[in-house]
Amino acid sequence: MKYDHAEPCKSCPYRRDAPRKLWHATEFLNLLRQDADPVRGSTFGCHEGRKLPRDQQRMCIGWLIHQKRNRTPSIQLRLRLMKDDALLELYERINENMPGLFSSLRVMCRANGVSTTIADLIARSSLGTPEALRMRRRAPRKAVQRVLKRVDELDAAEREKACGTPVRRIR
Repeated sequence: MKYDHAEPCKSCPYRRDAPRKLWHATEFLNLLRQDADPVRGSTFGCHEGRKLPRDQQRMCIGWLIHQKRNRTPSIQLRLRLMKDDALLELYERINENMPGLFSSLRVMCRANGVSTTIADLIARSSLGTPEALRMRRRAPRKAVQRVLKRVDELDAAEREKACGTPVRRIR
């Protein structure tokens, strides 16, 4: 992987001046899901380099700046920072206060036409956090009813498989 740049590319979705809706909504949902769970989270490469050979691909600088702003990078990123001196040098070199970037993932999603209410429900529902339960109560029922039903079915099935006992549904 190459670490020869310290600013997001011109079409990086983290940039406010980049073209909108370059990614499909599922890409934004995946990003939110990964960000909501820093233990199982992932690292993200630059979308422009997906088709390049592995040794020419780059880390997404927009995502890296977001991680640095959080002050708590994902576990996967921390592991890579411990093993890769070049990545650590890049991480220390990037400017987390760089102007022209979205202030948060949620703002970036909204700007790209992804409903953050639905995105938050999907991203956080499997974590079982109190915040996810509060969001379920606040969200407009008609807009997310099918999504919630499917998420609840998947979550219940996973929990039953792990625990071996039926799980009561919380309303």
